[in-house]
Amino acid sequence: MEETKIEVIKFLEARLPNKRISVYLLDINGEKCFDVVTRTLVDFRTRNIIRTDNRYSVETFLVMSEMFDHFTSNPEITNKILVREVARINKVTAKGNLNIMRQ
Repeated sequence: MEETKIEVIKFLEARLPNKRISVYLLDINGEKCFDVVTRTLVDFRTRNIIRTDNRYSVETFLVMSEMFDHFTSNPEITNKILVREVARINKVTAKGNLNIMRQ
């Protein structure tokens, strides 16, 4: 049986209050893919944390990126539908081994 070789090529990790979001560009046995991991603290007292780990092909990740950008750049969505949610989001900083162009 072949051993799986996973290499992290690039990554970004963001910290928000009670939430961590990480995006990794991976090489798994010569195939590139993206891994998106989130951890959300649901209950501080019991330390209940919800974790998601989703792996996407490069094609799916890039299509989703364009779709996300289309949603977030639409004024009707950000200024009318999600105005309260957008207003609650503070500036987020991320760290990683990828040059960050905007914060």
